[in-house]
Amino acid sequence: MLMLATMALLAAFWLSAPLNEQALVAASTGATEPRPPLPSSRFDVPVTILPFTTSLGAPPPGLGEHIANDLAAHLPRSTMLRVVPSQGLSDPSPDFKAIGARLGVRYVVIGTVSTQDEKLRVSVALIDARHGSQVLQLHATEDRDRWPSVHEEFIHRTTFAIHFQALRRAGNEPADPDTEPTVDQLLGRGHAALLDSSNSPRFGEAEAAFSEVLRREPETVPAMVGLANYYIQSVADLRIDREPHLTQAEELLRRALTMRTHYYPVHYQLALLHNLQGNLTAALEEFDRVIELYPSHAPSYARKGRVLIRLQRHEEALKNIRHGMRINGGTIVPGWQLWHGWAELELGRDEEALEAFNRALGALPRNPYVQASLAAVHALKGEREAARQHVIEMRKRTPQLTDEQRLIEFNKGPDNRALRNRLGEGLRLAIEMAGSPPDR
Repeated sequence: MLMLATMALLAAFWLSAPLNEQALVAASTGATEPRPPLPSSRFDVPVTILPFTTSLGAPPPGLGEHIANDLAAHLPRSTMLRVVPSQGLSDPSPDFKAIGARLGVRYVVIGTVSTQDEKLRVSVALIDARHGSQVLQLHATEDRDRWPSVHEEFIHRTTFAIHFQALRRAGNEPADPDTEPTVDQLLGRGHAALLDSSNSPRFGEAEAAFSEVLRREPETVPAMVGLANYYIQSVADLRIDREPHLTQAEELLRRALTMRTHYYPVHYQLALLHNLQGNLTAALEEFDRVIELYPSHAPSYARKGRVLIRLQRHEEALKNIRHGMRINGGTIVPGWQLWHGWAELELGRDEEALEAFNRALGALPRNPYVQASLAAVHALKGEREAARQHVIEMRKRTPQLTDEQRLIEFNKGPDNRALRNRLGEGLRLAIEMAGSPPDR
């Protein structure tokens, strides 16, 4: 059991001049280029966006309207959120429950734009129309002449945050024990369960939920993709056998792709599948397709960076990982911090790498990938005792591996051999500093 738990943990990680006011407003529309019609979703959440208001100062005319329009253009690209026109509602003290009932929406997006001392501040909040309560708030403050440079990123960050919040909450709807759950309820539960770690009991509920949807309605694409997602993540974490589950996942995804070519979740899961299979070029192509269809999808940037690290394209990797982190609102995702550190290490920026590894360590103190990475960077910095301590922890977490196997496992390239890089050099040096492990 210890070996299985350890290997499951290992596998989880191998997955210019100031612009005038009109230019400022015009630049804010860059996030709304024309797109092909989006496919309808069997599982969608209706949301409306109220006109933005001015709370202080004199923002550029029309800026709030353009921000609201950009959000209205981007939220549907999540394939889950359906924007319902607000029908000109502009009450300064809106009754959100009444708005929800009148428009038939689950959520209401509100926003304010203000200026003070040449600073522009934009705030966006998400309101649960059923309860009238605020469930999310985001802010951005920038020099007013620099807003065009951060506008698009703010739109992507806000879109992803609203999407994630709606997805997470969809699985927390109270269930009526005397009533059979609807297909939409099952889809909500399944997708929310996939947000949990595969070690969580709730994660297993995803398979049952999606399987039941497909039993009732075999052509439901979100359920096909959800079940494939479950198989792919479970294989990556060594919780189920690779076969027949990867073949079943691919069959589900290929079938879904024939039905909804522009459905980004299909391409995202295909990218993860290709990465598992070592087909890194195909994985990159699918990540790029996701980003084209849904440019607010933070995980695709970060995971694309992970693939680029395996291909030793470190500057590109770092750019993508950082962008994913910014869209994610700065929230620390431990795996992304680890990948960030690997890229910094290979670029010779040891202090930056060490900082990233320590952030990952704070969230994953027992993870052997983090311990191996810290051992390597301390060894390269000549810090023998720190390197030795992390080697001891690395060995403790991977008792079934030899040191030679660890040199491969923690630094694996596309051919399943150890990469020739600074991580490998540092880890080998750290192992030498630590000396031979005690007899088992």
